[in-house]
Amino acid sequence: MADPDVNPNRRRGRRPYSSPKREERARETRRRIRDAAWALFASDGYTGTTMNAIARAAGVGERTVYLAFPTKTELLGEIISVAVRGDDDDAPLAAREAWKQVLDAPGDEILPRFATTITAILARTAAVLAIAEAAAAGDAQLAARRSQGQSNMRSDYRAVADALACAHALADDVTPSHAADMIYALAGHDVYLRLTDECGWSTARYTRWLRDTLQATLTRPTPRS
Repeated sequence: MADPDVNPNRRRGRRPYSSPKREERARETRRRIRDAAWALFASDGYTGTTMNAIARAAGVGERTVYLAFPTKTELLGEIISVAVRGDDDDAPLAAREAWKQVLDAPGDEILPRFATTITAILARTAAVLAIAEAAAAGDAQLAARRSQGQSNMRSDYRAVADALACAHALADDVTPSHAADMIYALAGHDVYLRLTDECGWSTARYTRWLRDTLQATLTRPTPRS
């Protein structure tokens, strides 16, 4: 008798069926749903947006939305993840080449590269992070995802602080832990939005300010020639 728990294709040495065109259509559907959801979150708020409204805006059935994203929390979570990464690839920020170039840079180049890289990320993510932050107060699942996201961010920033320490670039009275806290505070989406949206700063000005402030606060003074 055949084992009912064994996939017959696997039993016969066959690979599961895979269609690149079908996979690309599925990715495109997810993108349409994410784009529609983000537009509605931005205009109507997270709480005021229904999955049915997202389905109508994306031009798909509501069942299709739920098959792709079982909950609205998961949908918002993927919007944030894709914004952080900048594409659909599943590789986390720590595995990205741009991030590795920050950590592998000479001591005096770590913070300038970090400021440039994180500004590009904040330009994509700050607005949606603010929406998630506001909605998390009344959504336990969203609050849990926010906590996990903040933990991941602090870990990434600690890696920057550790890179500075390994390069002997930190000031004598600055520990890696303190450096990580300062980076976390100054490179937050709330500070970015306050300076760019409320004060009208350009992203270039924010990048310079972040670079200069972190260098002045955390690093050894540059010797005068």
